[in-house]
Amino acid sequence: TNHVATDAIALIVHPKNPDSLLTEKQIKAILEGAHKDWKQLSSKNKAGKIVMVFDNNASSNLRYMNEHFAIKGKTTANIYAAGGNAQVIDYVQKTPNAIGVIGVNWVSDKDDPQMLRFLKKIRVVGVAKKEKPESEDDYFQPFQAYIATGDYPLTRKLYIISREPRTGLGTGFSAFVCSDKGQRIILKSGIYPANAPIRIIKLKNNKE
Repeated sequence: TNHVATDAIALIVHPKNPDSLLTEKQIKAILEGAHKDWKQLSSKNKAGKIVMVFDNNASSNLRYMNEHFAIKGKTTANIYAAGGNAQVIDYVQKTPNAIGVIGVNWVSDKDDPQMLRFLKKIRVVGVAKKEKPESEDDYFQPFQAYIATGDYPLTRKLYIISREPRTGLGTGFSAFVCSDKGQRIILKSGIYPANAPIRIIKLKNNKE
């Protein structure tokens, strides 16, 4: 078993939705059905009933969210299956009250022209671990640096598991993915490789 990368779940909302910063507690309340209207998150939000959109009924993203937030039994949340990650993005683009749940690689490859078009029509949600964040600095979007440091909370590890009784094609593929070249390919895809250097640059405006 080889840990090859760390993936993340990205939440997206309509560009006109004023609430693009959510805490884990708020996300759990939405999944459980305790928060069914955006005004429960902010009295100024007039988007209406919350619709949470996943790629499909058997979505690994839905399973991850249920396990991460320990959602047990049936939920009263308004959950919709769009039919794929691209369809989730398309639905959120057209639906101001929707919140989409997709894999981070759909919004993290800045060299993908299609993805750049997506980003012009949606907003990626910043998520805070703290129940009561003190400022916007407590919220983190699913950038690779914040996946690596653990500041972004909705992450999951990816493994290659070999069942070969002896060295073969599968073992060779696993070795390639774990190699420097394989890890660079993973880095380019938008998720965080298991073995990669990290550098965080934070720019601030200094006013005299």
